This record gives sequence, C-alpha cells and structure tokens, in this order.
Amino acid sequence: MRRAAKEALNAAGDGSAATGLALERRAWAGLFGTRDQREGMEAFLEDRKPEFE
Repeated sequence: MRRAAKEALNAAGDGSAATGLALERRAWAGLFGTRDQREGMEAFLEDRKPEFE
C-alpha cells in the first residue's frame, strides 16, 4: 500500500495532477479488496486499532 501511495505522489509531482489522480484511483481500486483493507474497515467500525499484516 505504501508503494502505491508513493507512486501516486511521485506521478502527481512529476506530471499533471490528473495523471496522479488517475494513478491513485487505479491503486485504490486494486487495494480495496485486500485483507488489510478489510481489517482497517472492521477496526474502524468496531472502534479499535487495526492489526495489519
């Protein structure tokens, strides 16, 4: 996830904002179904700290 965020930030800094946002959107969509994403959502809903892998 950190790598995807860093790539999106670098793309935005090296190119247009539209390019960075497009990369961010693709990265977010690709990461949405991961175990860590589900754990983060569950932890938020249960008002507890997440336990990421």
